[in-house]
Order: sequence, then C-alpha cells, then structure tokens
Amino acid sequence: MNYSNDLTTCKTCGGTISKNAGVCPHCGAHEPTWSQNKKRAFLVCIFLIIFISFVVILICVLGDNGAAPEKITLSEFNRIQTGMSYSEVCEIIGSKGELMSAVDLDIGYEYATQIYTWWGNGYEGSNANITFQGGKVVAKAQIGLE
Repeated sequence: MNYSNDLTTCKTCGGTISKNAGVCPHCGAHEPTWSQNKKRAFLVCIFLIIFISFVVILICVLGDNGAAPEKITLSEFNRIQTGMSYSEVCEIIGSKGELMSAVDLDIGYEYATQIYTWWGNGYEGSNANITFQGGKVVAKAQIGLE
C-alpha cells in the first residue's frame, strides 16, 4: 500500500503529516483539514454567485450604458397630448416608462387600459403617470416635475 498520497507537509514546521490531521504532531500547529478546505471553497463559491447576481441586477436596473434611465421633465410632460400613441410619448420622453397597471376586459382593444409611470427630474418621488386606452393617451398627471 502506498500511503504517500495521504500525506502533506506542515506549513509551520515542514514536518510530514496526514492530510486529515487537524493538528501537526511535531509542532502543534493547527492545520486545515480537507473538509475545512471544502467548506471554504463552498463559501467562496456562494459569495461569488451572490456578487455576480448583484452585478447582473445592477446592470439590468441601470440599463446597458450604465446610466440611470432617462427621467421626464416638465417640458416633456407638457408636450404630451391626448390622443398620442405610446410610441409617440416614449419618443418625447426618451424612455419606455414602467407599466403600473393594465386592464383588458376582452370587450375590444379600444377599452384596454394601461397606466405607465415615468420618474421625474424634480425632488425625490417626482413622477408622471400617463393613462392609455386603446393605445392612445386619455389622461395624464404629474407631481414635482421641473
């Protein structure tokens, strides 16, 4: 039998010890066992997974260019008119907005209603809500836009 595969060198004194030894029999130094090394590797992997997930979420939230989504101004809000399409509104603002509510009663497209929110450039919480029915602006409201 070859037991040399079960041996390693103590990092403190250089003596030959078992890989499973928790303490060096020569100098008394505590040696990490294989199971401790596996636990460390597992924790490092978990940390990396969490870190990479955080980075991916951050990229998704900030967008492809790393900048915060464009915010609506009062001037842009004032250019939005009843009867405009969603794409026309998005073109004015420069971003797609966040769908906050959608109702479709299956009684015709002209009755399908969506409310989108665009965050404002004013104080914290400033925003604009645009209501679309049948794909056209039917109402709009804002608070705190500058």
